[in-house]
Amino acid sequence: MNKRKEIRNKILEILKNKTKAKDRVYSNRVIPIGSYQLPAISIYTRSETLRIINDSPRQFERTLQLVVDIAASATNDLDDIIDDLAIAVERVMENNEALDDLFSDITLIETEIGLDSNADKLIGIASLVYEVKYCTEAEFQKVNNQLNNISINLPSS
Repeated sequence: MNKRKEIRNKILEILKNKTKAKDRVYSNRVIPIGSYQLPAISIYTRSETLRIINDSPRQFERTLQLVVDIAASATNDLDDIIDDLAIAVERVMENNEALDDLFSDITLIETEIGLDSNADKLIGIASLVYEVKYCTEAEFQKVNNQLNNISINLPSS
């Protein structure tokens, strides 16, 4: 499985049923959010940079921008609802040992709060942007390692 997908799925797993969004947590930026399904959380990746940390075997340190979008109905207490949900997400993300083996570091680097007027009704959105650091091997290196571990048993004559 692709490491980015693995990270998104694990974060979905730890956020599901841990906030007022309940099980309305999705690992995709395109989700059907109607006012009857809010609040909801969407997890997706924005960008990724990498640098070589070892030439042989080729290894990369990757820095991924992961976004956790929180959507809530625009009501008179929208800012309070968004703030409460954002704090709940931050607490779950900060205090979760299940993430320890998945990457070397995760840091909240930005929070953007605004309104989405493209829906049928106004929706408040808070975007929590995390920087996630993890390491991978080059794909050709994985194939070479697999080929080196192949053993062939030939029948003896």
